[in-house]
Amino acid sequence: MRRAAPIREFAIQAVDRLLTSLVFAIHNAARVKDPDAIHDLRVSVRRFTQSLIAFEEFFPHREVKRIRGRLRKLMRLSSQVRNRDIALEFLSSETDKRPARDALRTRMEIERLAHEQQFAALLERWRSREFSARWRAALALQKR
Repeated sequence: MRRAAPIREFAIQAVDRLLTSLVFAIHNAARVKDPDAIHDLRVSVRRFTQSLIAFEEFFPHREVKRIRGRLRKLMRLSSQVRNRDIALEFLSSETDKRPARDALRTRMEIERLAHEQQFAALLERWRSREFSARWRAALALQKR
């Protein structure tokens, strides 16, 4: 009969698994750049953040705080893109063809593109700096 893993081991495995999901979501959002990929990334960030909060006693406080600060910045930028995606979806579902609506749609598309470029640049910086390896080391998630 197999002995149940201690809570610390469970926490490490859970955080590691969620970090892996986050890495996948970041790579996918950087490659695809569509509303669904950005939504999936935001869900991954929230889940990973919640795991850090739930299991905070098992990880270095300073490192968790630093990682969560970086995740907040990612969420702020992604929300700018996501908010425009939602607005554009709403505007395209309306049958109203007034010029004001077209002007608003055009403005939202331009703003989305600008925010998407900032968001993509942040993702590329994270990827080029191998953030996941750094976070795994900081949180001591490597295999022993």
